[in-house]
Amino acid sequence: MAVNNDMLMEQQDGIEHVELGELSSLERTLVMAFRNLSDKDKRSILRYLEALIHSPE
Repeated sequence: MAVNNDMLMEQQDGIEHVELGELSSLERTLVMAFRNLSDKDKRSILRYLEALIHSPE
């Protein structure tokens, strides 16, 4: 399945606006690290995760 850039940006926006108080310690750490990445790196990571989600096991 091809990854749509609009879909990636939507996912990125969702991660950017997460309320940290609702997350576990690990989740907070991951969100904070993600927020510090460049947009290019964020898109690359989201593309990779999307491919993992849709790949056969």
